[in-house]
Amino acid sequence: MRGSTLSLVDEVRVGRAPECDVTLADDPFVSTHHARFFRSGENWFVEDQGSTNGTLVNAQRIASATMLRVDDRVQTGSAVFEVQ
Repeated sequence: MRGSTLSLVDEVRVGRAPECDVTLADDPFVSTHHARFFRSGENWFVEDQGSTNGTLVNAQRIASATMLRVDDRVQTGSAVFEVQ
């Protein structure tokens, strides 16, 4: 998926489970339901969904929903999402 672009609508769930919007089935460091990107008002947030390895924003592990800004990097397992 390197170089792929994903347009966010209202909510995007990331994990290994087939029902996730972004399925990272081959990444052993991603939990079944790893993280969720969601919109609140005009802002976008990411929150960890109780994953084993955590979700990082700009290399910092997050403990609660975190607002995203342009150029932020969100890591779930081996995957890195760049906010544009």
